[in-house]
Amino acid sequence: MKTFLATFTLLFMILAQGQTLAEDLPQTKWVGDLPIIPALKVEPGLGFAFESPNGRIVMIYLSGTVSSQTIKAYYDEALAPLGWRSAGALSWSRESERLKVEEVSTAGGRLWKIMLQPE
Repeated sequence: MKTFLATFTLLFMILAQGQTLAEDLPQTKWVGDLPIIPALKVEPGLGFAFESPNGRIVMIYLSGTVSSQTIKAYYDEALAPLGWRSAGALSWSRESERLKVEEVSTAGGRLWKIMLQPE
């Protein structure tokens, strides 16, 4: 029993350490499999994600000050290796999904909205 408890404690400590290290890595600037531009901050209370019969739907709100040209350049580069292709201004598509980024006004100020949905 002591061996089991010691092994369990050691395993828990290793997993906890791994989680702490993972939070410090740059790739944690992702929501699901969507990269988040480092210049913007995710507003966690405003977004949602769920699976619909036609595919997944994800809405993320980001705050910060960047230009639409900066966002376009970032996502063109970040999404291409993931199989996404440009589908117009601040819009990308992959298989049966569309990703769109747009600036929106809210009571708290201007935000960027990322919307992923089936085409």
